[in-house]
Amino acid sequence: SLTGDLSQSLPMGPILQENTPWYRRLEVNRIVLSPTGNFRSFWDAIGILILVKDTFGIPMQLVDVDVASIFPPWEILTYFSVIYWCFDIFFSFFTGYLEKGTLITDCRTISCHYLQTWFLIDISISLTDLL
Repeated sequence: SLTGDLSQSLPMGPILQENTPWYRRLEVNRIVLSPTGNFRSFWDAIGILILVKDTFGIPMQLVDVDVASIFPPWEILTYFSVIYWCFDIFFSFFTGYLEKGTLITDCRTISCHYLQTWFLIDISISLTDLL
């Protein structure tokens, strides 16, 4: 499973209580990604590689160097990175996070937290790349 078993990797928070409807309890294991799970670790490693690419590529673009003419696969890597960051925004809405040592796995809480923290930065950079 890509999400992994959240109950074994990190302590579960008080988000799911006894009176939580059954459909909200199922949501934890099926939709929410563990921030320390295999899929998210692999995904973040790809993100680091893309950041390394951008570390070299963006300064070259600023001095008007056509990197694609020097290194033809560069354009494909650039398209891939734009697609990656768009998917990363989507995955961030479903990735749990730690708050004071407690894993938060409620989708609504995760979404609100992401919208209040990194969303504006992520969307502005992604829109800049898309345009």
